[in-house]
Amino acid sequence: MRNLMLILIGLIIVALLAIYVLRYHTPQQEGLELPINLANIIPEAWKPLDKKLPTVDIDGDGELEWLLIYRYDSAREGRGPIGGVIYDAQVDISPHQLGVPIPYRSAFLVPYKLLPDTHPGKGQGYLADHRVDPPEQVDSDGNGKADELVIRGYGHDPAMTRLSIFRWEGKEEGYSVQHFQGSGGIAAVDNDKNGVIEKVTVSERLYERSQLCRQRTYTRQSDGSYQPGDSSLVFCYGTPAHPFYPEGVVLSFFLSSQQERQAEVMKPADEPGLMTPNGRRQARDLGLHQVRSFRVLQFTYPGAAPPSGEPATEVNEELQGREQVQVWTDVVADGETRTYCWRVVNTSSQKVNEDTVWRIDGVCS
Repeated sequence: MRNLMLILIGLIIVALLAIYVLRYHTPQQEGLELPINLANIIPEAWKPLDKKLPTVDIDGDGELEWLLIYRYDSAREGRGPIGGVIYDAQVDISPHQLGVPIPYRSAFLVPYKLLPDTHPGKGQGYLADHRVDPPEQVDSDGNGKADELVIRGYGHDPAMTRLSIFRWEGKEEGYSVQHFQGSGGIAAVDNDKNGVIEKVTVSERLYERSQLCRQRTYTRQSDGSYQPGDSSLVFCYGTPAHPFYPEGVVLSFFLSSQQERQAEVMKPADEPGLMTPNGRRQARDLGLHQVRSFRVLQFTYPGAAPPSGEPATEVNEELQGREQVQVWTDVVADGETRTYCWRVVNTSSQKVNEDTVWRIDGVCS
């Protein structure tokens, strides 16, 4: 009986020792925690957006860093801009001179600001107004290691309005950024589906009556920078079937494809469209249906449309011409800069459930 008791006590001691070894001497990879409590070191004015910080590693050291996304300048709760900072636990480096190695493993936590930041090349702004997508780590050179951090930011509408691409430049320089901001939305193109963004199209709202944007496309170069292309005027949220305002009708015609323009100018006289029969005839005379593409530079037009003083004429059960405006347009047509002046007339349907529409009636006389 005594021997059985001794054996049982021995088994309990062995079990306790095993639990101790597993708990305190086995590397803990799951649930990795910060070496110190971040709540004690982040500025009080910051409001972290994540309860558990995501980890990233694009600096090539094979060690995970912690990414803190936070809101700041919150004069009104939930309305301040969103920023980001990476906390990097560094060893074998002097905390007083980041570029100087030291012969022991003393570790310290270095905060590297992403945005906002005022260092050279980084004073453009912040990550987002409303929210950000989960960060994306990208292997841009195909060597198996991530070297870019992509953060997509959003405003209070569904469109992405800020795009930030960060790269590691060194322990003293920190992270550089390619930052894009577009109040009318940003489209990022990744044809190879490998995370590397090849083109970025930025639309900046002009804040006028036809929801027009000035749009520019940036193309990635071999060194990772983005080269801006020529700008053009577009509708911020897609071309309407028949825009309400006169300049919108003219822009819709120029933005249409060559095939669509050919179909418009060849429509029979009794078929409604963007143009009147006279407008279609003059567009054919100018050869506009033969131009491969137009890039619209700017418009000049009156804000109001007073009565023309001319009697309205009835065309295909519509009253046309009671109100007329002139819309001046600067465009690039197949590489050649041109200026057009269009006479655009208001047409009123005799059907009670149809709105008045503007149609291009030809060039200014």
